[in-house]
Amino acid sequence: MRCIKCMPMKLINLTLLLIICAIPVVAQDASSWKLVRACGVTFRLPSNVLSVRVSSTDSCVRWYRSNDLDVVLDVIYSPLTIRSEKLFHASDTDQPEFKITETKIAGVRALIKTYYKSTPSPDNIGLNYISKLMLPTLGDDKRGLTMRVHGRESGGIVLAQRVFQSIALRPRKRA
Repeated sequence: MRCIKCMPMKLINLTLLLIICAIPVVAQDASSWKLVRACGVTFRLPSNVLSVRVSSTDSCVRWYRSNDLDVVLDVIYSPLTIRSEKLFHASDTDQPEFKITETKIAGVRALIKTYYKSTPSPDNIGLNYISKLMLPTLGDDKRGLTMRVHGRESGGIVLAQRVFQSIALRPRKRA
């Protein structure tokens, strides 16, 4: 004979187990992340994120991807303009959960916006939680930086914050 009163507790335990197993990337300790050196900056990414080949002619672009995360770094060879900053502020404002904040990354003024996109691009199906970072200038170096992170879970926004905060600027070699 089955215990009918026990069934809901079994379902609750199973549900909790599934939730815990569904968020391995977010729960991963940032100290175990790999160090990435690209485009004159260093930053940390979860160890399961792999580099994807991409090319660009007018900036330094790097793309990293896992099943639950998509990260694109773009270092522009000149500072981002006031117009670029205005466009950063104005775009995506109609998206659910839109939020924009000003902070400092590696001692440099930065803008971060986060939102939920119900219809992501075909490359990012299921990666609906988006965080975008903009550093108009990289200190004295006069280059600009943007980084975009798409995550599968809402915890992807927290993960993106960790990635952003791990950024360190490396001085550009002068000829």
